[in-house]
Amino acid sequence: MRIYKTAKYKKHYDKIPGGRADNKVPSDFNSRSLEDGKQIEFEHTNDPDTAKEIAMDHLEELPKYYDKKKGLPNMEKELEDNK
Repeated sequence: MRIYKTAKYKKHYDKIPGGRADNKVPSDFNSRSLEDGKQIEFEHTNDPDTAKEIAMDHLEELPKYYDKKKGLPNMEKELEDNK
């Protein structure tokens, strides 16, 4: 586990090294989107910090990843189309 120190957040524990949101902190993201994403990512883990980190990685890829109007299937297709 890596520990990043930033001006915004004294310590950020990186439980999943190599993600797109490495060196980012929760305050870098829309708080509502991050919370929605965290709740959705509990399908992969029971750990709130890991769920948050997964959500941050997705939001770094696409800021509207958890936008309920478009839905996750459309977001995932859009990600593939933009590669």
